[in-house]
Amino acid sequence: EKKTMSAGSESKATVSIVFHSTWGHMKELVDSFKAGCEEAGVSVKVLRAPEILDADVRAKMGAKEFADVEVADRETLADTDGIAWGVTTRFGAVNSTVKAFIDSLGSLWQKGALHGKPTSVIFGTGTLGGGQETTALTTVTSLVHLGMIFV
Repeated sequence: EKKTMSAGSESKATVSIVFHSTWGHMKELVDSFKAGCEEAGVSVKVLRAPEILDADVRAKMGAKEFADVEVADRETLADTDGIAWGVTTRFGAVNSTVKAFIDSLGSLWQKGALHGKPTSVIFGTGTLGGGQETTALTTVTSLVHLGMIFV
């Protein structure tokens, strides 16, 4: 079945956006990205990366929970046409929460389920020179290894 980004009889292309946002800044970027995709005729599903920090630690940090956003799982990603990743930067690399989820996708890699899917990275830091450019570079390595096409 042919997917399209324009209105018509063919089904819409679907994009999943998997994100992690401690205080909400990345979620704002993800919402803007989603709006742009929808304006272009793409069906978008926003998902949060499975959290690796305990709830009590996150509470002490004042982290936002985004309980209204579905948690990403491997099967959802296998069924989507493309994947965007909303990541914050830690020491010039993707944050550990999203990295742990990407690292868990080995079974999809073995099946070739992500092969040829377009992927993109939305990234941000709290400071200038906080590692944005190296985050994009280091994240792409894992995504391309999974068979995805970086756009």
